[in-house]
Amino acid sequence: MRRTLILIFFIAAAASSAISQSIVSKASEPVASEGYFTGADGVQLFYRKVGSRKNLIVLLHGGPGSNMNAVWLDLEPLAKKHTVLMYDQRGGGRSEIIKDPNRLKYTDHVRDLEALRQQFDLKRMILVGESWGAGLAALYAMEHPNRVSRLLLLGPMPPARALLTRRLEKTDERIDFSKRLAEFRRALPTASDPLALCRDFFGVYRAALFFDQAAASRKRGSSCDAPPEGVRNYMVVNDATFSSLGEYDLLPKLRQLRIPALIVEGEQSIPTLDSVHAWTEAMPNARLLLIPNSGHFPQVEQPHLFFPAVERFLNGGWPKTPVIKRKAFIK
Repeated sequence: MRRTLILIFFIAAAASSAISQSIVSKASEPVASEGYFTGADGVQLFYRKVGSRKNLIVLLHGGPGSNMNAVWLDLEPLAKKHTVLMYDQRGGGRSEIIKDPNRLKYTDHVRDLEALRQQFDLKRMILVGESWGAGLAALYAMEHPNRVSRLLLLGPMPPARALLTRRLEKTDERIDFSKRLAEFRRALPTASDPLALCRDFFGVYRAALFFDQAAASRKRGSSCDAPPEGVRNYMVVNDATFSSLGEYDLLPKLRQLRIPALIVEGEQSIPTLDSVHAWTEAMPNARLLLIPNSGHFPQVEQPHLFFPAVERFLNGGWPKTPVIKRKAFIK
């Protein structure tokens, strides 16, 4: 069952394009600064700050075990009106490689985010998270509600085990990935070219994540866009972090979280719809925006609908586009 937990998050959070060039070479917004900051327990975490706007948002990538490059380039338009602060979470990307499961628990990721806040002297943060990154944003907000002003949750991970099981079943109806995942898991630690292996593996799953298959070629972010050792350590981080969640259920604590939250998903992202409705129903001050004619990455498939709605929320309002909230499956 632990493998089942890991499986669905791994795919949803890490689906990547075939590109592997450096994120810096493709970015159009200026990099204000980048380097390392000290996270919890002294771990060295690679960060990047892009843009120089007054309004700052903190961007959290999926995975866990992925890196900022997986999500950043597809959200780069946000830097036209905001300063975007992001980092590679512990154990992956360009951050310090950690293999000890006792240092890769979800609580360690929460403490790292608090260390980031303190390092950059942020009083309150707008957190933008994708998939696992959305879960991390919520876990942090539960621990530090006074430090978060808004939550933008993009295709968030299932908030409870029952919803995870449902999502896995619906994904299985679309693609058969168990054998490939097992092969990838075995091959990755010793692969001579982990980046090529990573790109080949994740390329299989675009069909389950995009509504318009032609749009898959427009996805610029890639979980494989990281140093080889960071990619090679993906499953180590993923296994350890999700194992630390155990038989999780975030719904009771979400019901107590009154921070304004916008949950965004593609209307045709069938495997994830139960989850996003559950997030919205549980959180007292949350709304769900379903982007039409889009799968799991509406920022790629329908950017002209996605970005204006998101900008309105980040600036303190709610999208003008109809926002849906309905009764969902909640334990």
